[in-house]
Amino acid sequence: MNKIDTIANFLDNNSKKCLAINGSWGIGKTYLWKEVENKLSKDKKVVYIDLFGKESYKQILEEIVVSLHGDYNKITKTTFKGLEGLVKSISGGLIDIDSDAIFSFLKKEDFYNIIVCFDNIERKSDNLSLKEILGLVNLLKEEKECNVVVIFHEEELKEQDNNLAKNNKEKQTKQYNSKNWYQIYKEKVIDIVK
Repeated sequence: MNKIDTIANFLDNNSKKCLAINGSWGIGKTYLWKEVENKLSKDKKVVYIDLFGKESYKQILEEIVVSLHGDYNKITKTTFKGLEGLVKSISGGLIDIDSDAIFSFLKKEDFYNIIVCFDNIERKSDNLSLKEILGLVNLLKEEKECNVVVIFHEEELKEQDNNLAKNNKEKQTKQYNSKNWYQIYKEKVIDIVK
Protein backbone atom coordinates (compact mmCIF):
# COMPACT_ATOMS: atom_id res chain seq x y z
CA MET A 1 0.00 0.00 0.00
CA ASN A 2 1.46 3.40 -0.97
CA LYS A 3 1.48 6.54 1.19
CA ILE A 4 -1.67 8.01 -0.40
CA ASP A 5 -3.66 4.81 0.17
CA THR A 6 -2.32 4.50 3.72
CA ILE A 7 -3.43 8.04 4.63
CA ALA A 8 -6.84 7.61 2.96
CA ASN A 9 -7.34 4.31 4.75
CA PHE A 10 -6.39 5.89 8.10
CA LEU A 11 -8.90 8.73 7.62
CA ASP A 12 -11.65 6.40 6.31
CA ASN A 13 -11.34 4.00 9.23
CA ASN A 14 -10.84 6.34 12.17
CA SER A 15 -12.66 9.27 13.73
CA LYS A 16 -11.56 11.98 16.11
CA LYS A 17 -8.02 11.96 14.69
CA CYS A 18 -5.68 14.70 13.52
CA LEU A 19 -3.20 13.98 10.76
CA ALA A 20 -0.32 16.41 10.24
CA ILE A 21 1.44 16.78 6.91
CA ASN A 22 4.70 18.62 7.54
CA GLY A 23 7.33 19.58 5.01
CA SER A 24 9.12 22.40 3.26
CA TRP A 25 7.47 24.64 0.70
CA GLY A 26 7.17 23.28 -2.81
CA ILE A 27 7.56 19.58 -2.06
CA GLY A 28 3.93 18.78 -2.83
CA LYS A 29 2.11 18.64 0.52
CA THR A 30 -1.11 20.09 -0.91
CA TYR A 31 -0.78 17.93 -4.01
CA LEU A 32 -0.41 14.87 -1.75
CA TRP A 33 -3.53 15.93 0.14
CA LYS A 34 -5.56 16.33 -3.07
CA GLU A 35 -4.48 12.83 -4.13
CA VAL A 36 -5.55 11.47 -0.72
CA GLU A 37 -8.87 13.31 -1.03
CA ASN A 38 -9.53 11.50 -4.33
CA LYS A 39 -8.93 8.12 -2.63
CA LEU A 40 -11.26 8.71 0.32
CA SER A 41 -14.53 6.81 0.42
CA LYS A 42 -17.39 8.63 -1.30
CA ASP A 43 -19.30 9.15 1.95
CA LYS A 44 -16.55 11.43 3.32
CA LYS A 45 -16.92 15.15 2.79
CA VAL A 46 -13.83 17.35 2.92
CA VAL A 47 -13.96 20.94 4.14
CA TYR A 48 -10.73 22.47 2.83
CA ILE A 49 -9.65 25.72 4.50
CA ASP A 50 -6.61 27.56 3.11
CA LEU A 51 -5.31 29.72 5.95
CA PHE A 52 -3.20 31.90 3.63
CA GLY A 53 -3.85 35.45 4.83
CA LYS A 54 -6.70 34.52 7.17
CA GLU A 55 -7.10 37.32 9.70
CA SER A 56 -9.38 35.85 12.34
CA TYR A 57 -10.83 32.78 13.98
CA LYS A 58 -14.28 34.05 12.93
CA GLN A 59 -13.30 33.92 9.22
CA ILE A 60 -12.39 30.25 9.64
CA LEU A 61 -15.64 29.42 11.44
CA GLU A 62 -17.65 31.16 8.72
CA GLU A 63 -15.87 29.19 6.02
CA ILE A 64 -16.53 25.89 7.83
CA VAL A 65 -20.22 26.67 8.36
CA VAL A 66 -20.73 27.80 4.76
CA SER A 67 -18.91 24.70 3.47
CA LEU A 68 -21.16 22.45 5.54
CA HIS A 69 -24.51 24.19 5.07
CA GLY A 70 -24.29 26.59 2.15
CA ASP A 71 -24.68 30.34 1.96
CA TYR A 72 -25.86 32.04 5.16
CA ASN A 73 -28.65 33.71 3.22
CA LYS A 74 -30.17 30.30 2.52
CA ILE A 75 -30.45 29.72 6.26
CA THR A 76 -33.84 31.11 7.27
CA LYS A 77 -34.85 32.62 10.54
CA THR A 78 -37.34 29.78 11.10
CA THR A 79 -34.55 27.21 10.88
CA PHE A 80 -33.22 28.57 14.14
CA LYS A 81 -36.57 29.50 15.71
CA GLY A 82 -36.27 30.29 19.39
CA LEU A 83 -32.50 30.69 19.43
CA GLU A 84 -31.90 34.20 20.68
CA GLY A 85 -28.64 35.84 19.64
CA LEU A 86 -28.16 33.74 16.52
CA VAL A 87 -29.58 36.22 14.04
CA LYS A 88 -27.73 39.52 14.35
CA SER A 89 -29.86 41.47 11.86
CA ILE A 90 -32.11 41.23 8.83
CA SER A 91 -31.62 43.82 6.10
CA GLY A 92 -33.14 43.76 2.64
CA GLY A 93 -34.11 40.12 3.03
CA LEU A 94 -30.55 39.10 3.92
CA ILE A 95 -29.97 37.49 7.28
CA ASP A 96 -26.77 38.33 9.17
CA ILE A 97 -26.03 35.31 11.33
CA ASP A 98 -23.40 35.06 14.05
CA SER A 99 -20.98 32.34 12.87
CA ASP A 100 -19.81 31.61 16.43
CA ALA A 101 -23.39 30.92 17.47
CA ILE A 102 -24.08 28.68 14.47
CA PHE A 103 -20.85 26.75 15.00
CA SER A 104 -21.73 26.22 18.66
CA PHE A 105 -25.24 25.13 17.66
CA LEU A 106 -23.93 22.47 15.25
CA LYS A 107 -23.94 19.00 16.77
CA LYS A 108 -21.39 16.27 16.32
CA GLU A 109 -23.87 14.60 13.96
CA ASP A 110 -23.42 17.59 11.61
CA PHE A 111 -19.76 16.58 11.36
CA TYR A 112 -20.36 12.88 10.71
CA ASN A 113 -18.03 11.75 7.89
CA ILE A 114 -16.49 15.23 7.68
CA ILE A 115 -12.76 15.82 7.35
CA VAL A 116 -11.61 19.40 7.92
CA CYS A 117 -8.27 20.24 6.29
CA PHE A 118 -6.31 23.34 7.30
CA ASP A 119 -3.59 24.15 4.77
CA ASN A 120 -0.86 26.83 4.82
CA ILE A 121 -0.87 27.29 8.58
CA GLU A 122 2.45 29.11 8.38
CA ARG A 123 0.99 31.59 5.87
CA LYS A 124 -1.80 32.82 8.15
CA SER A 125 -2.00 36.47 9.14
CA ASP A 126 -0.07 37.56 12.23
CA ASN A 127 -3.48 38.54 13.68
CA LEU A 128 -4.48 34.88 13.90
CA SER A 129 -2.61 32.96 16.57
CA LEU A 130 -1.55 29.34 16.37
CA LYS A 131 -3.17 28.85 19.77
CA GLU A 132 -6.56 29.70 18.19
CA ILE A 133 -5.97 27.37 15.23
CA LEU A 134 -4.89 24.47 17.42
CA GLY A 135 -7.78 25.13 19.80
CA LEU A 136 -10.17 24.86 16.85
CA VAL A 137 -8.45 21.66 15.68
CA ASN A 138 -8.93 20.19 19.15
CA LEU A 139 -12.57 21.36 19.31
CA LEU A 140 -13.34 19.79 15.94
CA LYS A 141 -11.63 16.57 16.91
CA GLU A 142 -12.90 16.14 20.47
CA GLU A 143 -16.33 17.82 20.54
CA LYS A 144 -17.48 17.54 16.94
CA GLU A 145 -15.76 14.16 16.55
CA CYS A 146 -14.46 14.68 13.04
CA ASN A 147 -11.05 14.09 11.53
CA VAL A 148 -8.75 17.03 10.94
CA VAL A 149 -5.75 17.36 8.65
CA VAL A 150 -3.20 20.13 9.18
CA ILE A 151 -0.66 20.99 6.48
CA PHE A 152 2.30 23.17 7.42
CA HIS A 153 6.03 23.84 7.24
CA GLU A 154 7.36 23.61 10.80
CA GLU A 155 10.66 25.35 10.02
CA GLU A 156 8.85 28.39 8.59
CA LEU A 157 6.77 28.62 11.77
CA LYS A 158 9.95 28.63 13.83
CA GLU A 159 11.45 31.34 11.62
CA GLN A 160 8.31 33.47 12.00
CA ASP A 161 8.57 33.10 15.76
CA ASN A 162 12.21 34.16 15.75
CA ASN A 163 11.34 37.25 13.68
CA LEU A 164 8.49 38.09 16.04
CA ALA A 165 10.81 37.77 19.00
CA LYS A 166 13.32 40.15 17.43
CA ASN A 167 10.67 42.69 16.41
CA ASN A 168 8.48 42.75 19.48
CA LYS A 169 9.65 40.95 22.59
CA GLU A 170 6.78 42.20 24.80
CA LYS A 171 4.03 41.17 22.37
CA GLN A 172 5.59 37.74 21.93
CA THR A 173 5.70 37.23 25.70
CA LYS A 174 1.96 37.92 25.94
CA GLN A 175 1.04 35.40 23.22
CA TYR A 176 1.65 31.72 22.80
CA ASN A 177 4.41 31.63 20.25
CA SER A 178 4.87 29.21 17.40
CA LYS A 179 8.44 28.27 18.23
CA ASN A 180 7.56 25.26 20.33
CA TRP A 181 3.89 24.86 19.37
CA TYR A 182 4.49 21.50 17.79
CA GLN A 183 6.32 20.11 20.80
CA ILE A 184 3.82 21.59 23.28
CA TYR A 185 0.62 20.52 21.55
CA LYS A 186 1.48 17.54 19.39
CA GLU A 187 0.51 14.96 21.99
CA LYS A 188 -2.78 16.75 22.69
CA VAL A 189 -3.78 17.67 19.14
CA ILE A 190 -1.90 15.61 16.54
CA ASP A 191 -2.29 11.85 16.32
CA ILE A 192 -0.09 11.01 13.30
CA VAL A 193 2.51 12.89 11.22
CA LYS A 194 3.32 12.18 7.59
